[in-house]
Amino acid sequence: MRGSAAHFIHTAAQILQLEDNDFEGVFEEITRGHNEDLTRHFDQYCQDIARLIINLQSTLDLEKAVIGGGISEQDIL
Repeated sequence: MRGSAAHFIHTAAQILQLEDNDFEGVFEEITRGHNEDLTRHFDQYCQDIARLIINLQSTLDLEKAVIGGGISEQDIL
């Protein structure tokens, strides 16, 4: 679940006391950078995704890794 965007948003919304799937609200708060708990959660999520990509590249000898879906549209990611 650590690499799941849905799980990330769910946990971030809990930190911010927002509705469960408030994707836009979560990323607005990340961009503001005023919530240390949210910033730590986001940093950990990004590290988890980077680690996942490195592991896949090391195992499968990939030339490219593509991140898709709605979360990839966020400039901060």
